[in-house]
Amino acid sequence: MKSQRLQLGDKRKPSKFERQLSIAFIVVIVVLAMLVPLFSTQSGESLLQSRGRMYQVGELAEDDVYASKNFSYVDEKRTKALMEEKQKSVPPLFSFSLKATMLSSQRVDSFIALASNPQNGTDDSLQLIDTGNVINRVRSMSE
Repeated sequence: MKSQRLQLGDKRKPSKFERQLSIAFIVVIVVLAMLVPLFSTQSGESLLQSRGRMYQVGELAEDDVYASKNFSYVDEKRTKALMEEKQKSVPPLFSFSLKATMLSSQRVDSFIALASNPQNGTDDSLQLIDTGNVINRVRSMSE
């Protein structure tokens, strides 16, 4: 009966060799699991074949080709020319005009003259000055 229980349960401890063999087997499986996808993709094919065999100049590629890196090229002469062209097309932030300064000083002078001599300035002259100011403002807007 005792011999039957050992055969059914067989709970013996694995030997040192069996443990080392199982660890080596697990390591091999992990390494293969990592390498198989690498060599089965297109990037993996590039590791196995020379680039001269894969692509010929002037022929269509049989498979899609994906760039693994990005690059950019800056044409410095053309960029500089475009920047100068754009800088010339931008209007200045302000335009210096003496006309607005002269107009303002004339208005201030006429106001001071009317304020200092209220008897000389009749209602008609005040109305004409005001009408003249409005006309001058409308003219300056159209320019």
